[in-house]
Amino acid sequence: MSRVFRAALAACVIPAVVLTVGCKKPGLEGKWTGSVSNMQSTLEFQGGGTFKQTSTAPVVGSVEATGTYKIEGEKVNITVSDAKAGGKSVIAMLPPQMKQQSVTFKVDGDSLTLNGATLTRVKE
Repeated sequence: MSRVFRAALAACVIPAVVLTVGCKKPGLEGKWTGSVSNMQSTLEFQGGGTFKQTSTAPVVGSVEATGTYKIEGEKVNITVSDAKAGGKSVIAMLPPQMKQQSVTFKVDGDSLTLNGATLTRVKE
């Protein structure tokens, strides 16, 4: 393989949204749905590093969380700034490890794996 071809190939596999040498790798941005911690969840990673999660939990019903995220290699660092359960704020009740998390992720086409949980891209 030539050096130029190897460099172009390497640019396409960086785990982020990149547009290099005509290659575009699917990124984390978008809406994803699936089961996370035994809850049906929808996660939306928006441009500008913000996210929103809506889930349905067996005991409390609707759970919503919003915050920010930053991709660092194969990890995404998530900071929850607001959380509600049943429409009431529960952010003060969350332990610190739930407010800030660093999780491994992988995007493969329309599949997103976050710490072993697999979600599917929602096509709108």
